[in-house]
Amino acid sequence: MKETNLINILVVDPVLLSRHGTKEVIKSRLRANYIKSVFAVENGEKALKFLQEKENFIDVVLTEIVMPVMDGIEMTRKIMKNYDYIKVIALTKNVAVPFPAKILKAGASGCITKNCSNVKDLFLVIKTVMQGG
Repeated sequence: MKETNLINILVVDPVLLSRHGTKEVIKSRLRANYIKSVFAVENGEKALKFLQEKENFIDVVLTEIVMPVMDGIEMTRKIMKNYDYIKVIALTKNVAVPFPAKILKAGASGCITKNCSNVKDLFLVIKTVMQGG
């Protein structure tokens, strides 16, 4: 983690309600979960543009896998190529084979379903990934 121990997150999801819902859940628990700020965009192409404009700012990308324009798998490959310090975590409804395996192979550090029963699980995954787990 950074010296400040606070991380910046980018949520990438094509569904408006899901994107903003995830952002608001994270915002509601910012400092308590080592999170400084959270942003959201609707597809992989916009995520890469955001990362380019704010280089060395985002620490974690939470992404849906299946998206229009550029999916989470291709976006993850490009992030790993250009911003290998960023941790990508799939936060997805697409848990059927082969999606999780494909995004992990592309370089994602983890995968969690949107149907997780406890929001604490999401924060645990983020913290674990940032600590190198």
